[in-house]
Amino acid sequence: MSRPPVELQRRRLLVLGSSATLAACAANPDTMFVSPRPVDAGSPPPPEDAAVDREAPKEPFLELDGGIADPGNGGRTLVGGGVDVGAVSEFAVGSWRLNAGVRAVVARDARGFFAYSAICTHERCLLGEPDAMGVTECACHASRFDGNGAVLRGPAVAPLAHVAVTILGERVLVNPSMRVEASLRTALPDPDAGVDGGADAMSDVARPDASDGAADAAVDVRDAAVDARDAAVDVDPCTRGGDVGAVTAFALNTWTSVRAMGIIVGRDSGGLYAFSALCTHSGCVVTVNSDGTSDCPCHNSRFDANGRVTRGPASSDLQHYAVLVCAGRVRVDQGAVVAATTRTAVS
Repeated sequence: MSRPPVELQRRRLLVLGSSATLAACAANPDTMFVSPRPVDAGSPPPPEDAAVDREAPKEPFLELDGGIADPGNGGRTLVGGGVDVGAVSEFAVGSWRLNAGVRAVVARDARGFFAYSAICTHERCLLGEPDAMGVTECACHASRFDGNGAVLRGPAVAPLAHVAVTILGERVLVNPSMRVEASLRTALPDPDAGVDGGADAMSDVARPDASDGAADAAVDVRDAAVDARDAAVDVDPCTRGGDVGAVTAFALNTWTSVRAMGIIVGRDSGGLYAFSALCTHSGCVVTVNSDGTSDCPCHNSRFDANGRVTRGPASSDLQHYAVLVCAGRVRVDQGAVVAATTRTAVS
């Protein structure tokens, strides 16, 4: 009698083995799930949440170490810590864009480019997309920030941290690990001025075989920051801050709440001045009275007509901002903090 082919024998063995396994499982339900590999009895079982990072970083925005690659949001990690967030031409003057890859809002105004953290300073939630005026809101607890990262509405009380922006060639780079002043802007380099920031600089930074590329890129970022600060001296001051109305709208010895910007604009014999309308205790918007005093509706703190705290639980005064008068219009620059005694004369 001839023997069946080898392949047929193998199939029979497989069927018999499967039948035996099913029979054993039916007899003992505890063996229904069999580990494909031996278990190390000497190792403790992994914790239930081993795969879940339940503790958020204390400062996640600043621990990105130069940002993370995120092609979907235009993020491309380069040597030196800068993250390419798009072409210069993609950012119109007067625009704000959320870039989740670097967890930042990247913006451009008349003075140049700037960027600030998109992580709410209250509970570290990622902020939403800015509106046409740059105002962005936190989906977790409804904190609101203006187009320069200043708090408009609590519970957040601290402004968003600004970070370095540099222009290399025709690309915009953001370094989320380098903090800068909130008033700093990065202007476009003059192509005829020999500024080290054109196509050659881009190739030097992006070239993987450049051993000193990281150090050079860091120097470029710092140089760009210095250049922008120097260039700001020549910028028309009437392009700074936000327009709050005509001079005639602010009568002598009056105090006006500008809720959209979270500020109070006052006028006394010395001139115009402006200070924050956010209580320094928990960030609630204060209510201004006819005599210039203001009260916090949340915990009953009180401030005088110059923003000085007169009743707790708040313990610090309200912050003052620069006021400009341009062609009969009043502008408040929340990126420029000034002394409480500062006044802008009105002719």
